[in-house]
Amino acid sequence: MGPSLRPAPAAPVAAVSRPVTRVAVGLTVVAAVIATTAACQDYLFQRVCAEQIIEEEQMFAAAQPKPADILFIVDNSGSMREEQQNLADNFGLFINEIAGAGDYRIAVVTTDQTNAQERTGLAEFAFDDEAPYFTRIGFNAAACNDLTIDRGCFRGDDPTTRVIDSNALTAPQQIAAFQSNVQVGTCGTGTEQGLLAMQDALRKADNGCNAGFLRDDANLVLIFVSDEDDTDDTAIATYVDFLGTVKSYQDIRVAAIVGYADGAAANCRADDAGAATTTCGSVCDLPPPLGSQQPCNNQACMTAGEICFDPPGGGNNDRECRDALWGLWDEETCLSCTEFAAPDCCLADAGTRYETFVEAVEARVVAATPGVTATQCRPSDGVRSACLIDSVCQSSFGETLVRIARDLVLVSEYVLSPPAEYPPGVRARLVGGRFGAEGQDLVPAGDGATPDFVVDEADGKGVSLRIVNPSLVPTGDEQIEIFYVSDIEQGENQPPGVCPDPSS
Repeated sequence: MGPSLRPAPAAPVAAVSRPVTRVAVGLTVVAAVIATTAACQDYLFQRVCAEQIIEEEQMFAAAQPKPADILFIVDNSGSMREEQQNLADNFGLFINEIAGAGDYRIAVVTTDQTNAQERTGLAEFAFDDEAPYFTRIGFNAAACNDLTIDRGCFRGDDPTTRVIDSNALTAPQQIAAFQSNVQVGTCGTGTEQGLLAMQDALRKADNGCNAGFLRDDANLVLIFVSDEDDTDDTAIATYVDFLGTVKSYQDIRVAAIVGYADGAAANCRADDAGAATTTCGSVCDLPPPLGSQQPCNNQACMTAGEICFDPPGGGNNDRECRDALWGLWDEETCLSCTEFAAPDCCLADAGTRYETFVEAVEARVVAATPGVTATQCRPSDGVRSACLIDSVCQSSFGETLVRIARDLVLVSEYVLSPPAEYPPGVRARLVGGRFGAEGQDLVPAGDGATPDFVVDEADGKGVSLRIVNPSLVPTGDEQIEIFYVSDIEQGENQPPGVCPDPSS
């Protein structure tokens, strides 16, 4: 390991919200390094000598993880009651990952772009109790009501917490506010348009009902949750291009919890262990009885439970009476738990457009951001990724929400302000909690086969320190101390010969 760039211990800065960061920026450090290595050396493309460095030690305010503006786009159609509850029940795990670790905001919008006003209430399904189909026989929307909230505007009964602000609410208050906000009901349209809803909400964050949500210095984190695919026919590239007008792609992260299993968008349900599986919809293998098949043309069928249908390949003059279940029988509808309560009905339709969207966003982010890896939104633990896709068919969203918090909200990235003049010299140490008062030095890139942190650079200067060892992300009362050189001041009128050419 090379010579340390850590100065002598300095007095702590004022405490800030977890994790507290003490940043010591010492020009004496540069002088010490130069003096112990050679009389003079190349530094930032200029030959300087120890005697030329004006020694000074400075203390800077604590570095903080990059802020995040987090937007949940949640399906509020008739089949989403359990999934909304799943989000609410597991949201504490999400907050526990990021609470106290920087500055973030959280808001919720729905996928309803059909109704002019947002809707509230729970629509109720009723199913027949006859096996094997358990067919839906009713849909009661009596409890549904319009709200005085325009579509695309943030949801929440309390207007003061429609934007959950980490600077204004404690962690328990944040959890309670989200649990209320995300219960958007099941009275929205069945024509889910999550991508259009995202666009609408972000446009209204400019100067509409969502104004003030987006901040220039924050990442934008988008999280889609739906058991149906996006039904809009707008080209995916249109929405990806739109995001580039809202934020620089390097400041965008996106996740989707949708119809997905076995590594791809798919119709799915939860198996007995609570994991997503594509083995669903066996009722489709049991076509309903044909019925009497009596000619009916436009006349009512005389047999109870039959309806006049066009037979395959037939015309209007060849209509026949069939069992009413044929009205629901196509390759998609017979799979769906919305229409059939069979034990293995499909809980969600394949989220194909969402999958395409998050992967297209990933390509733009990877191209714009050093250090971000292309993973097709299926990152391994510890990999810095632009996106994540997982299944809405899980019995618990807990692990997925934790991964989104860790991988996409970026609580492990610390902005170095002012920037580091010598990025390879940045050093860091963890103190408190697991690491005790003496602390533990973190291994920088280049000093070990598996570094604990890296410094991401722009224009030749270090701009952020990113912890890449997930086990070393500060928690609780643990602190990270970051040491680096932010400025160099060279003396003037240096007498000739003070810094002789070492090659002579």
